[in-house]
Amino acid sequence: LSDTIKIEEVVVTGTPVKIHRNNIPMAVSVLRREQIDETDESAILPVLSGRVPGLFVTERGITGFGVATGSAGQITIRGIGGNPTTGVLMLIDGHPQFMGIMGHPLPDSYVASDIERVEVIRGPASMLYGTNAMGGVINIITRKQSQPGFHGHARFMYGSYNTQKYMAAAGYKKNKLTVFASINYDKTDGHRKNSEFSITNGYIKMDYAVSDHLNITTDLSIAGFNATDPGPDTLNAQPGNIIDIMRGYCALTIDNDFKNYSGSARLFYNFGEHQISDGFHSNDINFGINLFESFSLLDNNSITVGFDFINYGGIAENINAMGGEGIIFTDTAVYETGIYGLMQHTFLKKLTLNAGIRYQNHRVLGNNWIPSTGLAYRMSDRTTLKASVAKGYRSPSIRELFITQWGGNSGLKPDQIINYEMGLHHVFRPVNLTVELTAFLIEGENMIVTVPLQGLKNSGQIENKGLEFSSNAQ
Repeated sequence: LSDTIKIEEVVVTGTPVKIHRNNIPMAVSVLRREQIDETDESAILPVLSGRVPGLFVTERGITGFGVATGSAGQITIRGIGGNPTTGVLMLIDGHPQFMGIMGHPLPDSYVASDIERVEVIRGPASMLYGTNAMGGVINIITRKQSQPGFHGHARFMYGSYNTQKYMAAAGYKKNKLTVFASINYDKTDGHRKNSEFSITNGYIKMDYAVSDHLNITTDLSIAGFNATDPGPDTLNAQPGNIIDIMRGYCALTIDNDFKNYSGSARLFYNFGEHQISDGFHSNDINFGINLFESFSLLDNNSITVGFDFINYGGIAENINAMGGEGIIFTDTAVYETGIYGLMQHTFLKKLTLNAGIRYQNHRVLGNNWIPSTGLAYRMSDRTTLKASVAKGYRSPSIRELFITQWGGNSGLKPDQIINYEMGLHHVFRPVNLTVELTAFLIEGENMIVTVPLQGLKNSGQIENKGLEFSSNAQ
């Protein structure tokens, strides 16, 4: 029906269990498959930019973001993110995605053709997801074959600067088994000399319904890309480095869904190898497990308990240093564990209250308590008022803690913020126009910054405040 569109998207980033967008206190933006298909972008970050209030992405050139000095793809939400991006958490189907040593996502790895929708939490979600979810969360929900039988499609594009984009995808569904696979290849000569970029990405996902209550999903993605930093746009400027990167991830998810309880067990493994023409080389990993179960023991009430474990690290070196003998910057890993609980209760089908707390343990930094609370009030069928207070948390990355050549400091404390927000969501009929207005105030301390001649230090306080407005007409 027309009056059930858009405003009632089911959201899974707002809480580990499925819940309507109007019943969570957080500000959430949802980008659907149709909106992604309307663009000619291969990567997902340019699609998000300009469509999510408060979210900004730096870009360069025709395609590709690159890594290291001069790279783009830096993400901020409400002014929180960092350079490199370590304050906004990227997820794929709920699994954390970041480079194990540097702690930042790899934006060239997230290909639009593999994505069903993207859900963005604007504001901290550390109570649910732990480290890096300080400024917000971008959860990429991957595609799944929905129609019976075999279906496929392809797209070929050519543009200026010898820019070429090729994509082919196919899906198959029969009885309890579904399979989806895709392959992408992009290349460009770039808008300037020495700004070439190319990427090849492959993805496959298999889903099997063991029963009406139990489902198993596994997926695998591999991406390899090459890029050149053209250097400063000045007379006689020399080009920068050439990069060669391989990234991949695999995951296994077991979901259960019964009348009064549901949950999930998720195993994930991310890996990558980076080679830069200045001699830098790294191998990194990021693996862990997420467990959660939600219980509805009373009417209009749900209680969710969860546990997660993540181990990240690797080896970083420069093979050209010390006269070709090489130097190792770091060869280590750290782990974090978290236990959390979340309760949600709805009164008179109007007022939904949320409260949760996480206990986070870091191998080096020790323990941290992360609370969150909020409400969503249905003023009418068309209007919802939301308010929340939440703590954001980010552990220093391995680079920040242990690589002294780059200013590392093992005495660093975690970044911490408190986010206060209030928002109003309204639908105008019969034109199907939705509008959202959100005001926020962020107060932070211990933010990690680079101090000249001293390296990385915890700074004083920060204060970010602002208004966000979005509208959508159907």
